[in-house]
Amino acid sequence: MSFVAARIRRRGTGSDADGRWARTRLESQGWRNCDLGFGVRIAVQAKEFRRLAYSDGEVLLIGEITGEPNLSNLDARSLETLCSSLVKSIWGSYVALILDREGGLQGVFRDPSGALDCVIWRSSEDWTVSSDTPDWLFGPDRPSPGVAWPGIARLLGDPSSLSSLDLLDGACTVTPGELVLRDGSTRCIWSPGAFAASSHGSVDAEGLRNVVDLVVPNLTRGREGLLVEISGGLDSAIVAASLRRADPSENHVWFNAYGPYSESDERAYADAVANTLGVDLTLHRRTIADLAAGLSFDHPRTPRPSLNRMDAAYDALLADVCDAQELDGIVTGKGGDVVFGQTASSTILADQIHDHGLRALAQPTGVVLARRMRRSVWRVMRGALAAARDPRPPAKSGFRLLHPDVALPESASHPWLRHLHEVPPAKRLQIAGLVSHLAMHGLSRRSARAKLIHPLLSQPVMEACLATPLYQLASQGHERLLARQAFVDRLPESVLARRSKGELGAYYGKVVAANLARLRTHLLEGHLSNQGLIDRAETEQALQPDDLIWRGDYVEIMTLALVESWCRAWA
Repeated sequence: MSFVAARIRRRGTGSDADGRWARTRLESQGWRNCDLGFGVRIAVQAKEFRRLAYSDGEVLLIGEITGEPNLSNLDARSLETLCSSLVKSIWGSYVALILDREGGLQGVFRDPSGALDCVIWRSSEDWTVSSDTPDWLFGPDRPSPGVAWPGIARLLGDPSSLSSLDLLDGACTVTPGELVLRDGSTRCIWSPGAFAASSHGSVDAEGLRNVVDLVVPNLTRGREGLLVEISGGLDSAIVAASLRRADPSENHVWFNAYGPYSESDERAYADAVANTLGVDLTLHRRTIADLAAGLSFDHPRTPRPSLNRMDAAYDALLADVCDAQELDGIVTGKGGDVVFGQTASSTILADQIHDHGLRALAQPTGVVLARRMRRSVWRVMRGALAAARDPRPPAKSGFRLLHPDVALPESASHPWLRHLHEVPPAKRLQIAGLVSHLAMHGLSRRSARAKLIHPLLSQPVMEACLATPLYQLASQGHERLLARQAFVDRLPESVLARRSKGELGAYYGKVVAANLARLRTHLLEGHLSNQGLIDRAETEQALQPDDLIWRGDYVEIMTLALVESWCRAWA
């Protein structure tokens, strides 16, 4: 869904004459337009919003929620208390606009999942808050903003910060779990680091299954037709099994897209999942002929580049399937690798040392991790002991092609990665993974056609897994062992026992190779190069076939092309 809410009290030339908020024009594009009084208007695409009274005004609760917000008997002077009450009483994908009695904007709060984007524009006493930047939002009285190049520089230096950066002039991004007050100051209401550091009980296998079974039907409620991704991996299988148990509807399309190379063909595992669930699997083969369409050089005007558009062919495919089958939701297993603990790292043993002391070295964890990481046990133990003594957050990983003269801040760009000194090392890596996965909610062709539903990135699942140590999620060092135990009776043995993972690297390499000529023009003569943000000589070398073969920077090149396309749309 998308929304735009604004208070527009000026009535100068063009403020309404251009028809930006004209009902007929909005409705023709699928928007519902309401005048709330005091010059406040809201336009919502697809879903309703709620108006909730509190002691000093009202809250516009925009989006989809589970639970019932309780705003009675709250201290009107403490908006932090109000937002904390929302976090504890509801969850979903929502943004809360807190207004005073005359429609003034007191604060904006974005739910912890980050499923709904949120940016704020201010002008005198007027304000606009939106998740999208549709063309009708701008007109003679609000010119289109320009690109905020310092924000783009920070993005290239720390790509995981995408969801928190201000990338348009005059725009203020609201980070998930954050309250932005009327003076522009911020308050952290919820963050994974603060939640993990506070005292919460960990979940066992039954508790993990219960929380997934709670989330999946609530996020899919009211949708008659869903496209359910069955990739062949464990995470999508868990979500599909939970959905099948809660909603045996025959209207869903259980979908697997497989690549033209053996490492990207997961049909055997996907078939096993479908047979166990008793559903018909819809297969689509991604051919070599699709390679040129795998990279799009166009990007709409959105608040930030959308990584969901990077694999353009897959994005278009899902949009077309949803359109042909009249489906209004896409269910994925995105985020399971992070929340369930897939990555092998000596920091898992470091967390066990953090909690239980040196006796953790006698546990099987180090031996199992050594086997998974193909290292000696002693090397894993040394790494764990060093990590247990290191309070630093995970290192930033910027683009190799970033120009060396670009100055970047030393601190982490994303607020979730700050102040993690009370969180043990593996949990810090898990939080860094959650930060990266916030990009999975980005606007795309398929999200314009159907709602993207990522149950494993919902607030309840994140909280359950943040409260559980990594050495329990990956018990004794085994990847995602707690999740496997939780769903052992619902999934085929081939998927439960599987430790490998499908790989699209070769496919993406062919996509880049099929578009090399266009990529050279796009990047070497584009805004990123002209602004001095990427090293032109290094980029030119990276686009040589030999360099691509040896380095394989396919994802970085595709991401740079996406960011360049977004910049061109605005600049």
